[in-house]
Amino acid sequence: MYLMYDLLDNFCPQVQKKLKLQQTDARLFVLWLDAVRKIPLFNLRSLSLVLDFISDDLLITVVHSLPHLVELDLEDRPFTLSSVGDLTNIGLQALKFCECLIALSIVRSKMNCPASFRREDNKGIFHVSEGCKRLESVKLGGFAKVTEAGYTSILYSCRNLKKFEVLTSSLLSDSVIDNMTGVARSVVELRLSSCSLLTSEALEHLSSFRKLELCIRKCEKVTDKGIKSLFHADRKICKTLSVLDIGYIPKIIDAAIFTIATAAKALTDLSLRFCNGVTDAAVQMLMDRPNHNSSQLQMLDLCSCRGLSAEAIMLPLPLYAFHRLCWLGIGLTDIVAKRGIFSAICEARPRLVVCGVCCDFGCCDGWQWHKVR
Repeated sequence: MYLMYDLLDNFCPQVQKKLKLQQTDARLFVLWLDAVRKIPLFNLRSLSLVLDFISDDLLITVVHSLPHLVELDLEDRPFTLSSVGDLTNIGLQALKFCECLIALSIVRSKMNCPASFRREDNKGIFHVSEGCKRLESVKLGGFAKVTEAGYTSILYSCRNLKKFEVLTSSLLSDSVIDNMTGVARSVVELRLSSCSLLTSEALEHLSSFRKLELCIRKCEKVTDKGIKSLFHADRKICKTLSVLDIGYIPKIIDAAIFTIATAAKALTDLSLRFCNGVTDAAVQMLMDRPNHNSSQLQMLDLCSCRGLSAEAIMLPLPLYAFHRLCWLGIGLTDIVAKRGIFSAICEARPRLVVCGVCCDFGCCDGWQWHKVR
C-alpha cells in the first residue's frame, strides 16, 4: 500500500525537516512535492524514499524544490527490466545544484528483478563530484556503466568524505582503492559489495589507513592471501580496523580467520556469513585468540557457514571465550541444533543475543524483522 494519501493529509511542511517514506509511488510524490514547495517556510533538509522507480523527473523536482537539502537517500525496486523513463545523466547532472548536500545515496535494488541503472555513465558521476564537493557520505548501487574513473572522481573532489559505499559494480577495479591511499585519507567506512573485479591485491593499499570499517562482501576474487596482505607486517590497520565483513566469499578459508584472529587487535564486528570454507578450527581460534583478555569482538556472524559442525561451539565455554560478545549469528548452520547450549550461555551472559535465523548484525536493533534470543 502506498502512503502518499496519508502524507498529503497529515504532513506539516512548515515544521518538518526530515521525511522518510517506504513504498512510495514516484509519480505521486513528484506531484505532491511540486505542490508543497510553494508553501512558505517549506525547508525540508533530509529526504529518504523507497520508490518503485527513480527517474530524471524525480531528481530534477527534488533538486528544484529542496535547494537546501543536506541528506538525500533514494532506493528503487523496479518490477521490470524496462529502461523507459529511467534515470539518465541528465537527472544526475541536476544534483550539482545541491551544494549543501553532505550525504547522498542512490541505489537500485534487485529485490523484485535483476535490474540496474544502464542509461548513465561516468559523465553523470562527474557532475555529482563537481557540484557536491561537501559530500561526507556516498552510496551508489546498481550503476552498470560507471567505471573506476567515475568513482575515483568522487574520491578526488569530496575531501571530507568519510563513508564510501558501492554496491553491485562489475566495473569497479583495484585502481579505485589504489587512488584512495593518495587522496581519500578521511574515509573511515569503506563498503564495496559485489564488485566482481576487486582482487586480493587491492587490500594491501588499505593497510596504512589509521582508522577503517571495511566491507568487501561478495567480492569473490578476494582470497585468504588478500586478508594476509591487509594485515601485513603489523601495519596501522592492525590496531584500528573495527569492522570487517568478508561474507559470501568462497575462497575465504581458515587461514584467513587465523590471520584476523592474530592481527586484528581492535576488531569488534566480524561477518563470515556464507563462507563455506570456514571450519570449527577457525571458530576455536577466534575463541582462543592471542591476548584474549583484550579481545574487543562484540558481534560475530557465522550464518550459513556450512563447514561448521554442530560441535563448533560447545559447553563449557572458557571464561575468556567471547567474553565481550553481545550478538552471535548461527542461522543455517548445524550449530542451530544445539539451542539448549545457547540458552545456557545466554543465561550466564544476559547481554548475549544468539540469532538462529539469517539476520545481519544486531537483529534486536534497528529496522529488523524480528527478535530472537
